[in-house]
Amino acid sequence: MADFLTAYKITNKFEGGWNHVSGDRGGETYCGIARNFFPKWKGWSIVDSKKPLKHEDIIKDDTLNGLVHSFYKAEFWDKIKGDSIASQLKANQLYDMAVNAGVSNAVKLCQKTLGIAESGKMDKITLEKLNA
Repeated sequence: MADFLTAYKITNKFEGGWNHVSGDRGGETYCGIARNFFPKWKGWSIVDSKKPLKHEDIIKDDTLNGLVHSFYKAEFWDKIKGDSIASQLKANQLYDMAVNAGVSNAVKLCQKTLGIAESGKMDKITLEKLNA
């Protein structure tokens, strides 16, 4: 079965550090986690304590790194049922799409590709087809 850490390392390279780009609807972000979309993420208290920050700053803090890691696993990997996907390559691709386009959109595209009903939920039928 696929490994979260493998997929995470590939996608995380592109998520950057701290950013607050004018006009970005996500607002302030850290490692791709948008404050406007995830305001209750526990890592914000650590990020806030390290301000002022510059564009793309990476905060060296083991607790914060663990919170980033846990966030991506819970919000994306677990929702696509990555641990149940047989192919690491397919899992990597689906995870990356989920991070960048949303879990439902990623799963719908997967379902469309597999020629099955597009519910946007990673269900037993989707997993079976994906693993076949």
